[in-house]
This record gives sequence, C-alpha cells and structure tokens, in this order.
Amino acid sequence: MKVLIVSTRYLGDCLIAAGLAAPIKTYLPEAEVHMLTFESNCSILEGVQGIDHVIGVKQHPKKGEQLKELMSLRNHYDWAIITMQSTRACLYGYFAGKKQSMPKPDSGSHGLWKRWLMSNFVEVDHALPMIDQMASLLEPLIGKRPAPQEVPPACPSNPNLPQSLLDWLNDSKFVVFHTQSRYRDKSWSDKGWRELTLRAIDKGYKVCFTGGPGQQEAQRIAEIVKGFDERYVRSFAGLLSFGQTGSLIEKASCYVGVDTGTTHVAAATGTPCVTLFGPTDPIAWGPSPKEGRGVWRRDESLRQMGNVIMIRNANYLDCHQCDRHRCPLNDPQELGHCLQTLETGKVVESFESILQKAS
Repeated sequence: MKVLIVSTRYLGDCLIAAGLAAPIKTYLPEAEVHMLTFESNCSILEGVQGIDHVIGVKQHPKKGEQLKELMSLRNHYDWAIITMQSTRACLYGYFAGKKQSMPKPDSGSHGLWKRWLMSNFVEVDHALPMIDQMASLLEPLIGKRPAPQEVPPACPSNPNLPQSLLDWLNDSKFVVFHTQSRYRDKSWSDKGWRELTLRAIDKGYKVCFTGGPGQQEAQRIAEIVKGFDERYVRSFAGLLSFGQTGSLIEKASCYVGVDTGTTHVAAATGTPCVTLFGPTDPIAWGPSPKEGRGVWRRDESLRQMGNVIMIRNANYLDCHQCDRHRCPLNDPQELGHCLQTLETGKVVESFESILQKAS
C-alpha cells in the first residue's frame, strides 16, 4: 500500500503533518509513506521517522507546471491524506490518491466540488491540538484515531555538526536561542534576548543563536549579539541544516525559542525548552513534549508540560486583535505587542530554573 500525506503549509505546520507517518507505519507496517509539500520545506523533513520519500513542489507554480505535476501523480497512491482544505492541497490529493481523507468541507457552494470528488471526510474537533486534528484524518485508513508524537529530523545525510561549531563549543556547556519565526508578530523583544544572553553567560554557558538563511533574520541576530564576546556568543543562523539544528538542540542544556517550527523540533528532542507564545492559539499550535503530551491552556500565562515550559503575556491572554499577522496595539504593527511587552524576568526565571536543574 502507498500513502501520500499532503501538506502545502510552512515549516512547523508541515512538521506536525509529518508526525502522521509513524502511526501509519505502526498500523500498516508494509505501507510506503510519501509526503508532498513545498520545496522549501523538504530540508525540515530530513530523516523524519516513517517518511520514505518527500515530493517537493513550487510555492507559486505556473498553471501549466501545476497541471503537469497533477498528471504525474495520477492514481499513484492508494490513499491521500489531505491535511488542509485549500484548493491546491485538495487537487493534489484527488489526483494522487485512489481514495482520499480530508477534513469535512464547508456545507456551502464553496465546498461542493470537494464533496463530489473526495471519497472520505472526517469531522475534526478544532478544540484539540493540531497534531490530533490531523491524526483524526487517519481514521478511514486505519480504523481509529491514533495519538501521534511530533518527531525531530534525524539528520541521516549529514549527522555531523560543522567542525567550526564543535571547535567553538570545545565541550563547553551551551544553550540554544531561536529568535525568529516566519512572521514578525511572533518575535520577542531584542532587549529581552540580550538580557537572557547575559544571564546565560553569567551562569557559565555559551550561547548558540540558530535561524534560517534569510538576510533579515541574520541582521536581527547580529543586532542582538552586537557587543558580546564571540568566545561566548555566536550566531549559526543559515549555517546548519534543519536536521543539524535538531542535533545541536538535542545536545544543549536548554533551548529558548519563539512559536516556530524549530521549537517543535526542540520539544520533540526532549531537551528542556522555554517557548514564548504570543498571538497564536496555544491549544492548536503549542509544541508537543517528548513525553507527557497533553493539551495547552488558553487561560494560563505559564505552564509546563513534560520538557516544555510555555510563557505568554498575562495581560493579553484573551486578546484576539491581531489580523493577518498585524497587531493594532503595537507600532510597528508587524510586531505583536503581547510579545514585545512580555516581562523579561518571567522568561529569565524559567530559564534559570532549567539551568539550575542541569547543573
């Protein structure tokens, strides 16, 4: 049997969808599981358990290119698990799978063609974490709704960290900070990161900043680390694959990061983590710890689950004013006011409690 998981979303969303592969393999050991996603996501799926092959597609293909992609997939799979309701994801699933499983579409005319063409629909409970919402799509395939875990990349193609990084670490204790998400409204303040960096150095730890290859991300990290001694603080943004980043985090004493795909990887490694959440729904998108997974709460500003501590601004727990990643309470609006005003002391306290246990 061949199964295709379709996820035309970005980073963290894609990594959560990849968590469906392991339960498919558990209940259907002979199944061959492939995943279709954007080309830019392929590196984050490096060595993810249960995925036998990754198909990368362009984010914005020409119509002729997309038609060629669709026809090349025609009935290649016994099942297509469509993790979202977008037109493009549904087209890939319809063409690729002899049978499909997807969230139940809207009852109006917009969802009419999906109801005509797709074979199986699942009522998704939107009060559950996103990984459980996606897992419900496996019911038509395996006969039940499993409880999957998010899985970190295994980095099989290049298991070794760069020698320059290893030389710099020199067997020292270190922590990993990840400051950036795809969207700026999820960013914590530069002042907060600098204060946290100072605390790490004072405790005898080196600080590794990780991130993607984007110029804007590199510039922001450069501003944060400006003035710090490179013997203790260094940015490796854009220098590590996603799998290597996961390997680095797994060896760290602590990880601190914003709401992004790397934080999901960090949580899955089992390393003690502090995650800073702002406008995003923590129930749907909160990272899953390696063990002891439950449901995050919307009414709590501080909560620990397994190896993960989630911190939110207590003054904005019930704030829903952000629209399209723009915050009307902040200037500039691209930044979320709840995170820009998140109390540094609260983050430092959780961070230092982890370091104290590690020492």
